[in-house]
Amino acid sequence: MKLSDGTLRKLVERGDIEFVPGLTDQQWQPCSVDLRLGTSFQSPGKPRLITSSYKLHPGEFVLGCTQERVRLGRAFMGQVEGRSTWARRGLQVHAAGLVDPGFDGELTLELVNLGSFPLALSAGERICQMTIERLDWPAVRPYGHAALGSKYQHQIGATSASEHE
Repeated sequence: MKLSDGTLRKLVERGDIEFVPGLTDQQWQPCSVDLRLGTSFQSPGKPRLITSSYKLHPGEFVLGCTQERVRLGRAFMGQVEGRSTWARRGLQVHAAGLVDPGFDGELTLELVNLGSFPLALSAGERICQMTIERLDWPAVRPYGHAALGSKYQHQIGATSASEHE
């Protein structure tokens, strides 16, 4: 079951879920939270770029990241989707979809411009939304558990798979 804004606020107050920096009133939605675009971008085979804006051309793929560091307790999982405002401009936002229980770090976003015109992406813009669900039981081996080899725990910035191969 997806959690409502009221439940999410209580879980944040209790420390079961954390967003750093904290969320603004505008980021709270009825059953999700909007996450903002960070300043780290990485194109395949190129070095990471730190900038407050990025022009994404039609057909281009780039990794970005959230401004917020997200921490989920062992009893919660998240799902990340693009926002409709951006989708209607042709931007597809994906974050490998699932945020595992126990994850702690900035989320890497896969960004693709499916439209016909370049898109100006600016740090701080609400780029995606995250829904959170409560698990039936806390994860026994949450993300970051030594037996899992969790590659992206505590990641900062857009993180490519090649950095962990």
